Amino acid sequence: MIWSLVLPGLLLLGLVIFVHELGHFLVAKWRGVRVLKFSLGFGPPLIKWTKGETEYRLSIIPLGGYVQMAGDSPDEDGTMPGGKDEFLSHPWFGRLLIAAAGPAANLITAYVVMVTVGLIGVSYPDYSNQLGAIPDTSRAYQAGLREGDRIVAVGGQPTKSWIAIFVKASEHPKNEAMSASITSSNRIATTMATMHSTMSTRDSRHPAQPWTLPTIGCGAMTPSP
Repeated sequence: MIWSLVLPGLLLLGLVIFVHELGHFLVAKWRGVRVLKFSLGFGPPLIKWTKGETEYRLSIIPLGGYVQMAGDSPDEDGTMPGGKDEFLSHPWFGRLLIAAAGPAANLITAYVVMVTVGLIGVSYPDYSNQLGAIPDTSRAYQAGLREGDRIVAVGGQPTKSWIAIFVKASEHPKNEAMSASITSSNRIATTMATMHSTMSTRDSRHPAQPWTLPTIGCGAMTPSP
C-alpha cells in the first residue's frame, strides 16, 4: 500500500525534474555551451553512459537532478573561465536564457498537459444507484435511507448511476427541500431532504480502499419538517 502511494509520486517528481533539466540542457546545447553531465537524481549513479561530450546519469537519490556545464564555476585559483563554450564566459543574455529554460520548460509542459486534458477529457469510475452502508446516527439514515436502497430519481429526474445522483443534487438549490425517490426490495418511497454537503463515495469502514460501494456520509441530508 505504501509503494502504491509513494511510487506514483516519485515517478511524477522524476518527470518534473527531467523536463526542468532538459530545458537547461537543450538551451545550453543551442547556445554552444559544453554540457559535461546530465543527471536525473543525486548521489552515486545507478547507471551512466557517455554520448559525445556529455555523460548521462540515473542516480540513486530521486529527489532532484542537475546539468553540469563546462566553466560553470571559477577555477581553483580563482580565475574565471575564458572559453567560448564555457558557461561563465558566455554572454550574459545566453546565460540568462539557459537559467530560465528550466522553469520555462515546466510551465510549457504544464500548459500542454492541461490543454490536452481539457481537449480529451477525463473519466471517473461510476457505480449503480444502490446505496452502501449508512450509519444509523447519520442524517441520511434519519431521512429514511437504508443500505441496499436505490435512488431512482432526484428532484423528479431519473438517476440510474451514482454520478447522476451527484449531478442532479448539485443542480438543485442548496438548503431547499428536494425530493428523492427510493426503491428497495420491499418498498417504494419518496423522501424530502435538504442537501447540506456532497455525498461521499468512500466507505468509512474501509478507508484504505477508496472505491468501494458508495456510502452517504453523516452530513449529506437532513429530513425536512
